[in-house]
Amino acid sequence: DYTMKLMATYGDQVVDENQDETHRIYHDDNGNQVKTSFRYTPPFANHFAYRHAVDDHNNLRHQTPSIEGTWITHRWTDRVFSFLIAITEVNA
Repeated sequence: DYTMKLMATYGDQVVDENQDETHRIYHDDNGNQVKTSFRYTPPFANHFAYRHAVDDHNNLRHQTPSIEGTWITHRWTDRVFSFLIAITEVNA
């Protein structure tokens, strides 16, 4: 998988001391509850910290009033143009 290969090969594999700890609770083979703490390496920490960025961008782009929703277009060039305006507006 391309994404996993990219995550496994970029950045250093040394855990940053400023990174928050992640906690997991699970049951071992004897049924005992075990709590463990760890820190993600930078590629995975970045993935979990910023994976919502595209969704946030799309939500901002589709808020009212959205130019794509209010401009009735009949030609594909106008649709593409309105899409580019909406992205430019959100990114500004």
